[in-house]
Amino acid sequence: MVGVFLVLLQAQYHPSIEIDEDRLLSAGGPALPLAESQLSGNPNNAKHLLVGVVQFDSPDGNNRTCVAWASFDGGQHWIRRALPVQCGGDPWGVILPDGSAIMVVLGYVKGREDNAFLLRSPDGGRTWPETPWVLDHTTIIRW
Repeated sequence: MVGVFLVLLQAQYHPSIEIDEDRLLSAGGPALPLAESQLSGNPNNAKHLLVGVVQFDSPDGNNRTCVAWASFDGGQHWIRRALPVQCGGDPWGVILPDGSAIMVVLGYVKGREDNAFLLRSPDGGRTWPETPWVLDHTTIIRW
């Protein structure tokens, strides 16, 4: 009986993952190949999702854009934002407990020699800054 109580108690505090039908992130955006997608969820709001992806802008794969999508209704609708980084790869995002979003990407920004960048969206992915922060390493520790 104690084991059942503990399972039920834990279930109250941990949202479950629900799998539904496949959905397009955006039917209105450019029809370009996407790669290295990564999905994150808000630990305090299961309906708030963030996707980071590499978008191939040229057939030879040399021009790539880092793109972030955010959803605030569990994936029914998405907001697409191109990030100000020529994407080299490894887009990684997280939604923090306060609802802000962070994307870390490898890539290139004109006039910069660094290749790892961090962007923070205070509104959870609705908007992103035009200038990313430069990282001196590629490891981000989540606090």
